[in-house]
Amino acid sequence: MQYKSFNMKKVIVSLFLLVAIQSAFAQGDTLIRMYQDSVRGPYYETIIDRPKAIPDKVFEFGIPVLLIFLVINALVTIFRIRAEAKLKEKAIDKGISEPTLVELFREDKNMIKYGYLKWFLVMAAIGISLIYIHMLEQYIKMSSGYLSLGIISLLVSIAIYIYYRIIRKKV
Repeated sequence: MQYKSFNMKKVIVSLFLLVAIQSAFAQGDTLIRMYQDSVRGPYYETIIDRPKAIPDKVFEFGIPVLLIFLVINALVTIFRIRAEAKLKEKAIDKGISEPTLVELFREDKNMIKYGYLKWFLVMAAIGISLIYIHMLEQYIKMSSGYLSLGIISLLVSIAIYIYYRIIRKKV
């Protein structure tokens, strides 16, 4: 039962990332102008007023990498669940006592609690970075989309480092 909640977290995070990616395509301000030409007649020209905060090239590379990561992560989870089930079967076949089995396969409740902390820190870092990027874009007229990726990466890295420091002290 614990694995279903673990997989549900992955589904929620995956959906969040897909929504974030989809909404990132709507960030550019475009203006469509109509021109009249004696040879071609009326035609339309699209003018982009400001660059996007996250360039399209990032998504051309990022979406396939994200999908590959999710598929590999799902495969690793499936193999891990199967390996644990086989290990449990072998331990039962060997005749290991019940208290030893319970101790061997007991999941640490504290680590599950710290898993939630990790996701909270990562999502908070992403939220703070998006707010910061929005402020930079509005007030400083930031023109580099790669700077925003650097800000997101930096804050998520800091969040994971904070999580590591907390886990290291508790375990």
